[in-house]
Amino acid sequence: MTPIGHDLNRQEQVSIVVYGATRVFDLFTLMAITLAFAAMFAWLKFLAPILEGSPLEISLGVGGFVTLTALSQMFLFGGRKPRAASLVAGPVLLLFVAQVFIVPEFERYNNGSPNLATLGVLSVLFGVPGGYLAGAVIAGVFLIADALRGRYNASAHIVDRDMSFDDVE
Repeated sequence: MTPIGHDLNRQEQVSIVVYGATRVFDLFTLMAITLAFAAMFAWLKFLAPILEGSPLEISLGVGGFVTLTALSQMFLFGGRKPRAASLVAGPVLLLFVAQVFIVPEFERYNNGSPNLATLGVLSVLFGVPGGYLAGAVIAGVFLIADALRGRYNASAHIVDRDMSFDDVE
């Protein structure tokens, strides 16, 4: 049964916008990124008594993971597949973060280094969903930037990127 007014011969073009980290930032994007990092570091500071480890190391690890995931969205696959870039980058970045922050602590307290195969398996198990989650948060930040741009930029004086400063009124 076809809905009333629906033509089976006509294919409708549906435009789906996939949000991810872009290579060009404007003021609204920078505001949204600053807000997101401030909220993330505030939550990490709030959760510091619960989390094990130094608040500085946890903030550097999580902040570095999210930042490098955003960079992978910008540059992997030419910036056209942000979800795939997050999924690919997650395990690699988690292994990097583990090597920088977790392995030295493990070596200090256990008189030896952890098995690299174990770290690899754990980085895949936790890195894929972690990368996807970080990518989804990054996409949300760029969605907020797009909403801010749409709401507040409608009445602003639009300046062409190639326009010289002398031509701006």
